[in-house]
Amino acid sequence: MKRVLIITYYWPPSAGSGVQRWLKLSKYLPEHGWQPVIYTPENPDFDLKDDTLLRDVSPHCEIVKRRILEPYHLAKMLTGKKKLNTGIVTKKEKQSRLSQMMNWVRGNLFIPDPRVIWVKPSIRFLKKYLKENPVDAIITTGPPHSMHLIGLGIKRALGIPWVVDIRDPFSKLDFLDTFNVSDRSRKKYQKMEQVILSTCDNVIATSYSMPEMLEDFDVSKFKTITNGFDSEDFEGLQRSTSDATYLSSYTIYHAGLLNALRNPRHLWTAISNVKNLDIKIQLVGTIDPSVIEIIKSSIGDRQELVLEGYKSHDEVLQDYKRADVLLLLVNESYNSKVNIPGKLFEYLAMGKTIIAIGKPTDDAIKLISDLGFATFDYSHQITSDELVDACSRKPIHQDIDMYSRKSTASVLARLLEALKNKDV
Repeated sequence: MKRVLIITYYWPPSAGSGVQRWLKLSKYLPEHGWQPVIYTPENPDFDLKDDTLLRDVSPHCEIVKRRILEPYHLAKMLTGKKKLNTGIVTKKEKQSRLSQMMNWVRGNLFIPDPRVIWVKPSIRFLKKYLKENPVDAIITTGPPHSMHLIGLGIKRALGIPWVVDIRDPFSKLDFLDTFNVSDRSRKKYQKMEQVILSTCDNVIATSYSMPEMLEDFDVSKFKTITNGFDSEDFEGLQRSTSDATYLSSYTIYHAGLLNALRNPRHLWTAISNVKNLDIKIQLVGTIDPSVIEIIKSSIGDRQELVLEGYKSHDEVLQDYKRADVLLLLVNESYNSKVNIPGKLFEYLAMGKTIIAIGKPTDDAIKLISDLGFATFDYSHQITSDELVDACSRKPIHQDIDMYSRKSTASVLARLLEALKNKDV
């Protein structure tokens, strides 16, 4: 069996969307003759934990772990917080002086991210490891984009075929705007990105438009491999909504990070204006307090709001089953075009009604719109009639097998085969 080294910061029991992509791809790669060798930190800093994901780790996987010095441990000590909520976007004027200072340090000294201090020790270790345990290809996945610097060092030292996986933009990552990045530092991000993209053999990404959000590179090296759904996760789950065209009540469900970059204010207002219809808003995961404030002020006592913290992936799938409408929110930012949330494909697998909010030019919005579901721009003032119509739309029957994790793993395996044969 051929071997591929996958360098990823996120691995079970770490939870959240970042871990799912390579957990699932590595689960099915062995079916195509590739053994995954996972290189990941032994002591990563993460706030979300899901032990149920461990069962998806392929028995064919070789797991290699090394300790990492985590700057976020120090940040927690300085702030006195057990959890930093790094996904919460806080405007500069609302940040404390300590937060402003820490954000400046994060954006200007730790380039491209705080895990950069793991790069040199990892290169030293992997150069020795790979000479004793050869692989046929290397994949690095980011964020954190410092993982690509490890791949760069190995490529330069050993010349092993190298694939860069971009899940979010690099120098154009929207979060960088909250870190007070100087022009000089921004150029460092851009130069680093250029070197990585020009040195690697292939670039893959989760969206079709990602090259538009990257520094110029040879796009002939680019291929989209979207996220997807694992059919095994959906065995025994209901995959269709009620046969009734209109229901007397709806549960609108969203799980995951909900911050200021994806707060659909006009949706909350539309929900509050609906008459003769009970709507429950169920939100699961990390939610910005400012967003909760806006929702409560919008709907008052007219509709039900249920707020729940983090849930395991299994629990979220059960929630999908009980919900009537699944809400997809694409970041309201300049790089939203390339944001295709992983949950989109699980929504399709459930066969539920979807309401999506984002720009018409966003890859995710185009996909949902083509399937006949309702999509709205964040600036659109949704009427109550539009909302009722959106909630009642039924999914168009289509073949979604191309988005299964088995299918995407097959695409990846073919890319690795071509890369190996080219190297030979």
